Amino acid sequence: ALIHTWDLGSNEVLLCLIVLFNLGFLIAEVLASQYSASLALLSDALHAALDVGTFLINLWAEYRISTAQNFGEYSQLKDTKGSSVAEDIAKERQKRKETAIWWEMTASLITGIVLLLSTLYVFYEAIERLLESQVNEEINAPVLVWIVGATVFFNGL
Repeated sequence: ALIHTWDLGSNEVLLCLIVLFNLGFLIAEVLASQYSASLALLSDALHAALDVGTFLINLWAEYRISTAQNFGEYSQLKDTKGSSVAEDIAKERQKRKETAIWWEMTASLITGIVLLLSTLYVFYEAIERLLESQVNEEINAPVLVWIVGATVFFNGL
């Protein structure tokens, strides 16, 4: 929603703000999940960590794409081999774009794998809690309600 309503000048600036916002929210969710003993909050914190990692990789890829587009922008000279510097620059731009796209696809694959592993971890924790004869910790419902409410609100931005 932020992308459609705010003009922040560039994708890099927007991604930096998103990373900082999500990082702060990630820390709050981890602390709240420990304080409230909520597996649901821990699960959402793992999801937030994946978002932060993905945003960081996309930020790097966006930087690579923008530097590829700006690479050698003002050069129109010829070298001694007969090929123009502009052709070399175009090749380098294309190479940088392809590298950035490769990293974005790799980031998607890594995110999927980590999401699967974190899901298995949360599943393991849930089964372990279900199999315990007595629950050692009670869930602190007021903290859980406040954090869930904040999550719903901020995800709606």
